[in-house]
Amino acid sequence: MADKGRDMPADDGNSVQTKGKWRMVAILTLIGAAFGLSYTLLRMAGGVMSFSVLELEHATRTGAFVGLCLGIFMMFHVYDQRGAAIRRMSFLAGWVVIDGASTVIIAFAIILQRAVTALVRGEGGFFTDYLTSSFWFDVLVAFLVFVIIALFMQIRPLLGPGVMWKVVTGRYHQPRKERRVYMFLDLKDSTATAERLGDARAHALISEVIFDADRRIAEHGGEVLSYNGDEIVATWLEADGLAGGQCLRCYSDIIRALADKAAHFQENYGLRPEFWAGFHAGEVMVGECGDSKRAIVHIGDTPNTAARLEHLAKDMGHNCLISGTLLAALEVPASLKSSPLGAVTLKGHGHETEIYALEPA
Repeated sequence: MADKGRDMPADDGNSVQTKGKWRMVAILTLIGAAFGLSYTLLRMAGGVMSFSVLELEHATRTGAFVGLCLGIFMMFHVYDQRGAAIRRMSFLAGWVVIDGASTVIIAFAIILQRAVTALVRGEGGFFTDYLTSSFWFDVLVAFLVFVIIALFMQIRPLLGPGVMWKVVTGRYHQPRKERRVYMFLDLKDSTATAERLGDARAHALISEVIFDADRRIAEHGGEVLSYNGDEIVATWLEADGLAGGQCLRCYSDIIRALADKAAHFQENYGLRPEFWAGFHAGEVMVGECGDSKRAIVHIGDTPNTAARLEHLAKDMGHNCLISGTLLAALEVPASLKSSPLGAVTLKGHGHETEIYALEPA
């Protein structure tokens, strides 16, 4: 197979992740609008305030604006490159920081909406009377509601994006067949590195490398299945992984990110980290397993083949190996080039697999 490296469409991983972030912002905006309307209706029904269509409209608009502001803060700061320092905090510390910043955002959004409404109506009392009566109570209620949302969003990364929703909806309660792309990454010479650096510094290195790689996987629409020591297992639904060559673009971005930080790693750890990698795609059975710890597991020859290709890459001295069946379905990004290595019989297989090496172009 000839090298297919060439320029790709502009639909890259950043656009995939950005669309997902805006979807979450839209969801939080709708939640905010629904809460603002419901909260005001309850107060009217309880006799705390008299019925007013204008108040209902204002409450709905304010709730939507609060949700919009909090959504943008969460998705484009906390869960963006800018928020890396927050995400590296302990669970409790991160939760406190997020909630503290959110309280300021909530108060600002409520005041701004109230002031704008007062100016439009020409009723100064609509703003000043509110500040002396209900403002802090409304901020407290909105804050308590967001505490629950923030807790959910803090727990979400512990399970993995989408896993909680899949478990709640029962998507994989009954095992189902899917076609998926798998990427196995294993940090080179990790045992020797741990012996030289010591456990604490080796952990710091692995943690930093995985943190950076994880972000690229998310940017390209991938899902991290597991961290096995210094190994990362990532997957895409086949259609998503093939579209625009997202899975290979992800790999290319990861190795470029490591290269860009080479001086940093050399200065702090005395080495430049690199990965062995293996890629394969095909059918797999996906379903829930476990009781005390619920997990979604992927069973089948497809992930096993990707893992064996990663191990074979070490033996053959190539950074990355990819199966011929997957490569044939992909457009290789211009940043990578493929080289045929012939057919091999992988461990545990009774058939040959055509393989190719992938290297930076």
